[in-house]
Amino acid sequence: MPYLETSPYRAPLWLPGGQVQTIFSSLFRTVPVPPFERFRLATPDGDFILADRLRAAHNPDKTVVVLSHGLEGNSRRKYMRGMCLAFQALGWDCLSRNFRTCGGEINGTPGMYHSGQTEDLHCVVDFCVSEGYRRILLVGFSMGGNQTLKYLGEEPERVPPQVAGAAVFSVPCDLTGAARALDRPANAVYRRYFMRTLRRKIRAKHLLYPDLYPLDGLDDMRTFAAFDNAYTAPLHAFASAADYWSKASCLPHL
Repeated sequence: MPYLETSPYRAPLWLPGGQVQTIFSSLFRTVPVPPFERFRLATPDGDFILADRLRAAHNPDKTVVVLSHGLEGNSRRKYMRGMCLAFQALGWDCLSRNFRTCGGEINGTPGMYHSGQTEDLHCVVDFCVSEGYRRILLVGFSMGGNQTLKYLGEEPERVPPQVAGAAVFSVPCDLTGAARALDRPANAVYRRYFMRTLRRKIRAKHLLYPDLYPLDGLDDMRTFAAFDNAYTAPLHAFASAADYWSKASCLPHL
């Protein structure tokens, strides 16, 4: 797996450090909204995946890039739109998928999504094969990057031969270490942001499955360990948050 030991990129002097660069981009970067084609893809377990496709004007190689967003992101985030437009300019189609509950609709089965869930990515890849694409490229950000690498490594024999390559960014390859890092005071702003949006999802799922999504203690949760112990682990057949982090990490599959 090639990676950059060093990068020629140098940030502007008025954007010092990763924190400022991350927040500035999120707040002030402007990316046009492409003319996406929204569609619903049925999954084998009776649920659905919402995805946005952006077609290139001319795509003679029949190439498609499947994009996977990060935790609590979606297909319309700026970084996803910007990447789609960049690939469209190369003459490639893009298919930007949403994790379950992230596309603007609450999904129809009891579970939601998690870092190690690869079945939905496999479902989207199979759809691309059925559409006649001869070359499929995978791009993942953060959690979506972990899913992408785990998908490629856990059962390589089921990955269709049309999958020709992958690129991932800011991947929490070791979820235990990533959770520990997010618990640091310096990362509190990100942790609060994620917890706020996750609480909204839990309340929406509670209306559909009150026994599976109890609200006791939800407002007091401040860490991913508390959240994953209460919801992610029991909903997706993990023994605990630690068990989930261990089994869902892509690192053992690289």
